[in-house]
Amino acid sequence: MTSVKWMATHNKSQARILSMFGEKYINVVFVALQFCYTVFFFAVTGLLWWSWELNVAYIAAMVLFSSWNGANYYFSVFASRYVEDLLKLEKLEEPSSE
Repeated sequence: MTSVKWMATHNKSQARILSMFGEKYINVVFVALQFCYTVFFFAVTGLLWWSWELNVAYIAAMVLFSSWNGANYYFSVFASRYVEDLLKLEKLEEPSSE
């Protein structure tokens, strides 16, 4: 399966954009969109390369974002495990009705 076929069937927003000009021009639209994405991200990369301030701000933002996501993950995982462990202990400590 090619990228065009996958995007046309699995991603509704991209499928709408790809089929905007009809099935006949779907490959042309795909190439044009890829070209736009490439130019945009080359421009962003160039800005980050030539501007020390933007580069530092971008790296700081990525570090903060990664730390936030990591902390949220560990908190949710360990909190749910802690609750499970408490429930297991509660079941063990209940006196049996014998």
